[in-house]
Amino acid sequence: MGSDEIQSALNAPRTTCTKKYVKVNPLRNVKAMEVLNPYVGTMRKLEQEAQAARKANRGKKISAARKAASNAFFAEASKEGEIMF
Repeated sequence: MGSDEIQSALNAPRTTCTKKYVKVNPLRNVKAMEVLNPYVGTMRKLEQEAQAARKANRGKKISAARKAASNAFFAEASKEGEIMF
């Protein structure tokens, strides 16, 4: 194995090594998704703003619906008058 003919036929030893990396899921990793789709950052920002607006409007809608239901209940109760046992 140590002869010159065999050593000249062998490949030269590699001096550089390749760096291994762990593949990440772009659906879970935001940075990996931005590499694949640069527009995803803008989309996420717009969606978060829309969610905040929906959340604010939801509170207003619920309070208005509760107020209307409360007024309807008291209007119906006032029509019946006081109940005597």
